[in-house]
Amino acid sequence: MGWRQTGLEDWARIGGGDWWRAVGDETDSRGASENHSFFITGKSVHRLTTEAILSPLLFDSDTIEGLLDRHVVKKEQSLDDEEAELQARQQLTSTRREALSSSCDLTHGVLWRDVLRDNARREFEEARFEKDPEVVTRLLFGGRDAVQSALEKHAEKQQLQITWTSEAVGKGDRQEYLRKSVKWKTDRQCCGRDKCVTGHLQKDEGDEKMALSVTEMEFPSSSYFLPLLLLSILAFAESNSIGVNYGRIADNLPAPQKVVELLKQSGITRIKLYDTDATVLSALANSNISVTVAMPNELLSSAAADQSFTDTWVQANIFKYFPATKIEAIAVGNEVFVDPRNTTGFLVPAMKNVHSSLVKLKLDYNISISSPIALTALQSSYPTSSGSFNSTLTGPVIVPMLDFLRKTGSYLMVNAYPFFAYSGNADKISIDYALFKENPGVVDSGNGLKYNSLFEAQVDAVYAALSALKYDDIRVVVTETGWPSKGDENEVGAGPENAAAYNGNLVRRVLTGNGTPLRPNFTLDVFMFALFNENQKPGPTSERNYGLFYPNEQRVYDIPLTMKDLGSGNQLVTASPEASTGGEVSTSAVAQTWCVANGNAPKEKLQAALDFACGEGGADCKPIHEGAACFSPNSLEAHASYAFNSYYQKKARAAGSCYFSGVAYLVTQPPKYGTCVFPTGY
Repeated sequence: MGWRQTGLEDWARIGGGDWWRAVGDETDSRGASENHSFFITGKSVHRLTTEAILSPLLFDSDTIEGLLDRHVVKKEQSLDDEEAELQARQQLTSTRREALSSSCDLTHGVLWRDVLRDNARREFEEARFEKDPEVVTRLLFGGRDAVQSALEKHAEKQQLQITWTSEAVGKGDRQEYLRKSVKWKTDRQCCGRDKCVTGHLQKDEGDEKMALSVTEMEFPSSSYFLPLLLLSILAFAESNSIGVNYGRIADNLPAPQKVVELLKQSGITRIKLYDTDATVLSALANSNISVTVAMPNELLSSAAADQSFTDTWVQANIFKYFPATKIEAIAVGNEVFVDPRNTTGFLVPAMKNVHSSLVKLKLDYNISISSPIALTALQSSYPTSSGSFNSTLTGPVIVPMLDFLRKTGSYLMVNAYPFFAYSGNADKISIDYALFKENPGVVDSGNGLKYNSLFEAQVDAVYAALSALKYDDIRVVVTETGWPSKGDENEVGAGPENAAAYNGNLVRRVLTGNGTPLRPNFTLDVFMFALFNENQKPGPTSERNYGLFYPNEQRVYDIPLTMKDLGSGNQLVTASPEASTGGEVSTSAVAQTWCVANGNAPKEKLQAALDFACGEGGADCKPIHEGAACFSPNSLEAHASYAFNSYYQKKARAAGSCYFSGVAYLVTQPPKYGTCVFPTGY
């Protein structure tokens, strides 16, 4: 199918540039060609902009009318009431007035993607109430095929490939090329009546020219499904996502290259780092895994004081690896407001300097800048609607940071841990509410919204705080959340069952749900903490037990991590036993698990728990009587472990039956106390 048979001559005619005329004249008489390439000089690349394409639209009314005629549904009169027919058409298609308004929006600084998104979403919502059987049928069948075809080709072509084949290309040429490529990335697709064309710039070997490869994407001949198609593509590109934090405070972790393979095998496509380690960034090159990197807190003072420092840092840690490594964001600092080094005053100046460095290298359109804050930055978080930032931070740093995020089109990074709230208030907060399990929910007395999880309530408390400062347009990305599979005796709720439940249900909630109750139309992007158990992290036991994987790459517990996992019915199942790696004891969610005593717990608490298990609890304690099979070794820990496990197994390993006031925990390896064999059921 030639170009002039597809309706693309309209774009060639109104595009106002030799490059589109060249495309329009490149007719392929052999049939449906997949690729059309031609060369343009570096100077001509400047014409590849939205302004160049749309300028004739703003001044040539005949051309506009002709173009819009192609995108307005022409339907035979099927309704007696002409006024009702007009209303039905307006609900399903963009009117000329709306289209002209959209064109004007472009000239006043409104992003084209925002115009498309808003119009498509509105039209789609209106079309949901369509009652005409013919219209519904066409939407269902044609829309389904069009969306599937578009998504498949979009996935194939979305990665912009930049290939360098000549050592003679200097750094200055590379920067200029990247700048043009980035700009083209936002304008690379134009649609005719039946097809869209997607352009990719690529350096041509042995030539100072650049090649523009144009790829066709075929749609159904009717443009009736254009709003639905646009909405579907936008929704696909902006759906909720799950990522994982890749921390490395350990001495037994796999090599970065093996970690990348683990990420791919697990279907994890987004990760967050706490630095810009060269080995890790190099290993991630060409992996198609999106990466958020970090500037550590100890560098903030230098970054704030000296623009040349951030220029050098960005050159060495970002520009050097991009775009082979898909760096999508930079976290400037981490939980700076609680940093004992008092780095709060350096935060916003450092963020601005890093952004300026990105601008110099033309990377600011690709890489966002933000800074993760802890929920301790909130002065109030309950009820959710009363959320507000700490008044001592609001003026000096919160407002300047939010101004920066708004100006640069970025988002607010937030670390949210329902575990901390539950552990400190277990007598007031339902464990089911904390773990996304079925529960009555909590109705916010301020806004009337119902919350079915503590996580959503915490995120919306941040949104309420943003709203109180008139920053309703800023989105929240949860850069850390998780639940430990093991903790100290005072860390109520820490354990493998709860960790598996929280993280598994979190994945299910994020990937299959919408935004939060307060921001249902905002995407919900979440990074789980963490990829591995890190054996050198300081602090309580829980800090070393947030990992989804052991250092030997086996899972601590098995949970779904992708939509494919959810679709296959993956449930919370038994954890893999840990090999001898010097890490923590392997634990599990269900099946083949034993309940044992914490030998480090106070003896009086262990004795009290043992007395309960063998008495009121009904555990079978005969085997630990003197002379019986499990009396030896004659220690409080060994006897308590046997009694606790007997109670746990008799309760059918029910949730909460291996707690004993915090002095017990689960393991997946058979306990070894002398020659005693611990039962797995009764």
